[in-house]
Amino acid sequence: MIIQNTHIEINLKNLEHNLNFIRSKISEKTKILCVVKAFGYGSEPIEIAKRLEDNKVDYLAVAYSNEGIELRKSGITTPILVLHPQTDDFDEIVKYQLEPNIYSFRVLESFLKKSGNLKEYPFHLKFNTGLNRLGFSFSDIEDIYRKVSCLQSVKIKYIFSHLGASAVSYTHLRAHETLRYLVCRLLLEK
Repeated sequence: MIIQNTHIEINLKNLEHNLNFIRSKISEKTKILCVVKAFGYGSEPIEIAKRLEDNKVDYLAVAYSNEGIELRKSGITTPILVLHPQTDDFDEIVKYQLEPNIYSFRVLESFLKKSGNLKEYPFHLKFNTGLNRLGFSFSDIEDIYRKVSCLQSVKIKYIFSHLGASAVSYTHLRAHETLRYLVCRLLLEK
């Protein structure tokens, strides 16, 4: 069996152009999160992250905490979301000021155990809206609220989802997401 080498080349000027194009199509108030997970999908994640940081993106996202730690050690100061934190990673996540995505009660409980001495440490909540990879169910909202609303050690920074409904009409999807957004706001207003 012959194994072919794969080569990827990313033009950083094109990256900047694409970022500016997206900015031209959205409100100035809209935050931009750029995903550099999987170590930049085989590219140079540090170089890409530095270029994105120079271009004032609001967030970077990585899959695992070790990727975020490498970015921090290279001098990246932009907030970094860890999309798939492992339950034994929270000490390192806090040490390197990474922000975990909390997507299950198991992960939430582990994070809360580590957060006792913290003050409003930011985390993100992910809800499953149909892609069925990771995320809380909307029926979990009240239980999540009960667990975090009285705590001073942690603070929900953002709530998000991974939309996976390309066959659903935009109007239906928007109404569905708007309803869920309004319910989720209750969590943010603790």
